[in-house]
Amino acid sequence: MTRHFALCAAILLLMVSRPVSAEKLPAEPAKPEAPKVDEVKPIKEPIKLEWKWKKGDKLEVKFTDKRQMTRSADEALISKEQTVYTLAHEVTDVDATGVATVTLKYEQITYYRLDAKGETNWDSSNQPPPDKIKPNAKIGLYLCYLNQILTLKVAASGEVKSLTGMNAIMDRVKIALKGTPGEAATIKILDKCIIDSVFKDQLCLIYGPLPGKAAKTGDTWKQNIEVNQPTSGVTKQDLSFTLSGVVKREKDELVKVGLKIVQDFEAEEGGGYKDYDVAAVDKDMGGEILFSQTKGRVHSAKRGGTFDFELAEKKTGDKTVLTIDGWFIADLAPRK
Repeated sequence: MTRHFALCAAILLLMVSRPVSAEKLPAEPAKPEAPKVDEVKPIKEPIKLEWKWKKGDKLEVKFTDKRQMTRSADEALISKEQTVYTLAHEVTDVDATGVATVTLKYEQITYYRLDAKGETNWDSSNQPPPDKIKPNAKIGLYLCYLNQILTLKVAASGEVKSLTGMNAIMDRVKIALKGTPGEAATIKILDKCIIDSVFKDQLCLIYGPLPGKAAKTGDTWKQNIEVNQPTSGVTKQDLSFTLSGVVKREKDELVKVGLKIVQDFEAEEGGGYKDYDVAAVDKDMGGEILFSQTKGRVHSAKRGGTFDFELAEKKTGDKTVLTIDGWFIADLAPRK
């Protein structure tokens, strides 16, 4: 659910990694049937998309962060990774202006990775508690999130007004990192990532963003996001949303909002890419939001796509191009 473990910061390390050998690749699953194309009915009269907050409402949020990195020259797989977060979502209060107080509790995290070192397949539901594992790897860091609670203020428009809780998680990380190799350097990086202000801007995938006014098919709105990548630079994303219309999902009619993404990466002067000229070239970046008017909430959302990350060594001109396919997917359902 996070960009805490910054993608661009990791690329510098992964760039020199060996491709996954053929014998380590899992068997290819049977190809699924092609997904059915939505029949989209236009919305001719403007409607307002708003969260219908109600004190005591409970949801389960599953947030999937998955990405695959290949070397473009020969399509060799460098790594494949997926993290799934399960969070308990509860509305604890709604004020007179329609702003809800919401809690998000980390209940379960699963993590899968395949790279040249082999496969990792981990589920927090059957692992020891945080004090039993030193977080000198990503799994150990995830353990510091379990059972922790974030508290948010969210408007009916889906705008996240405030968030607290990530700073406390970072305090747990610092304790767990004590005495591990590279402790100071790791904390210096994570101190810029696992903080309330950064994570607040990343929750738009769960809550919207919605247009904030009545809209019909063809209407558009925008959002700009900047993600600081410690020691590397800044990723800037321009998000353009377009209301498509209504689609059917089982017994519900959902408003579909399309998304197009244009992004750019600016390397930090003197940072991890100081010896390279860097460019992020979009191939196909976008996503969608499905909003239930009857339930007054987001049903599901996804954002991501494919882009090339180009690194040209300044001294030699040698160029490495990595193709990255990454997606963030949120699914919301009533709490069982």
